[in-house]
Amino acid sequence: MKRGILRTVEGGRLLFWCPGCAGAHSIRIGEGEGPRWQFNGNYDCPTFAPSIFVNPPGPYFNPAPSSATPS
Repeated sequence: MKRGILRTVEGGRLLFWCPGCAGAHSIRIGEGEGPRWQFNGNYDCPTFAPSIFVNPPGPYFNPAPSSATPS
């Protein structure tokens, strides 16, 4: 069910749209097994703890390489 900028899905999960990879990701909140995140309860301006790090498969890609980035 859509609530603000998030979607609630089964299993105590929240689904959000990632502008970085243009894809959807989900996290588990509340009590239960497995990794869980704290959620401030604000569906329009959510905050999660710890922060969310999505590690896509494959090599690291920097869309804005700089002189400090190895070639």
